[in-house]
Amino acid sequence: MPRIDDEALCIRHWDWSETSQTVSLFGRRHGLIRGLAKGARRERGRFGGGFDLFTRGEVLAIGKGDQGLLTLTDWTMLETFPRLRRELEASRAAFYLGDLLQRTMPAHDPHPVSFEAAIESLRSIESGEPPLESIARFQWRLLVDIGYAPDLGLPPGSGPVLFDPGEGRFRDAAAEDGKVPTRSWRVRRDTVAWIETIGTVASAPPSGGPESPPLEVAARAARLLAVCLRELIGEEPMSMRQFLPRLPRS
Repeated sequence: MPRIDDEALCIRHWDWSETSQTVSLFGRRHGLIRGLAKGARRERGRFGGGFDLFTRGEVLAIGKGDQGLLTLTDWTMLETFPRLRRELEASRAAFYLGDLLQRTMPAHDPHPVSFEAAIESLRSIESGEPPLESIARFQWRLLVDIGYAPDLGLPPGSGPVLFDPGEGRFRDAAAEDGKVPTRSWRVRRDTVAWIETIGTVASAPPSGGPESPPLEVAARAARLLAVCLRELIGEEPMSMRQFLPRLPRS
């Protein structure tokens, strides 16, 4: 029976019985993993009382990766993020991050770039960075990794531009004679400029990453990229609505 040994992030869990849990993990080498942890809720069991959300650990599992739930046999916790439990905005950011992974990743499809981006985002939030900035960077890296990033090329000029999430590109607002087409909205150029600085490499040294923008720029970038993800997913998840309540209408 195939055996999985991976570093993973716990992004969701459910109680299966009084003593067991079903768990969704996002692994560095195996992507989205869903499994049954028998006896996980026993305090003295091999899972140490159960899986905690948004913890990083080493997981062992057995079973056929393309059929049903795996059987999780061991979990060694490596890293926790206490701020997610203390602050509401940080908690909402983490639930949104986990929801995006659940909704955009097929099972057992490796995406190490997105794994690194998720861990880097949670670490940034834990270190005190505004969650809006951390999530904006995560969203961009996720979109690039799965091949659905919008085209950041801007029309010449210095005025506002229009963005259409269906087309995934920008147009000159002045060329529309002051009328904003349906499903398009005005975007400031500094928002797009900051997204361009993010790049695709997560876990970069502080000196090698993008400079922190004004919070409003990060907020606008987070909303812009969230709308791209909403278009991809086909709906607005509750976690997106709670973390980013002022999204443009679809």
